[in-house]
Amino acid sequence: MEKVTVLSLGGSIIVPKEIDHPFLRRFTTAIRSYLEANKGRKVIIVTGGGALARQYQGAYKDLCETPKVELLDWLGIAATHLNGTLLLSLLSDYCFDPLVRDPTAEIAFKGQVLVAAGWKPGFSTDTDAVILAKRFGAKTIINLSNIAKV
Repeated sequence: MEKVTVLSLGGSIIVPKEIDHPFLRRFTTAIRSYLEANKGRKVIIVTGGGALARQYQGAYKDLCETPKVELLDWLGIAATHLNGTLLLSLLSDYCFDPLVRDPTAEIAFKGQVLVAAGWKPGFSTDTDAVILAKRFGAKTIINLSNIAKV
């Protein structure tokens, strides 16, 4: 039986100010080692937006007289998609599905890794992680974050 683990990977870890190359190198090496140790393991990684999201949201707030909350969310979601696509690219030999943008959609999960990102306004990527954990029967969700809120 396959064991699924969900990792909610905070965007502020991926992109604290700039893309953290050393962290991503260590992280992807650790994921590869974990999967190689047991071919029955599967990992779902849900990425946050990090500094990239904050930069775009900040620009929108500065440049718009009356910023809309939903549009701020969409800017953050776009950043999660970019971070997720980077991680998917780095683990493409284990991840055979496209980036998951809707955790409720049909998902094949053909490889050992599935990468997901933001879904829709009002939902955090931590919420997406919980939805995916329920869908794929994961008993473990690990929240990797360097901020105090979920």
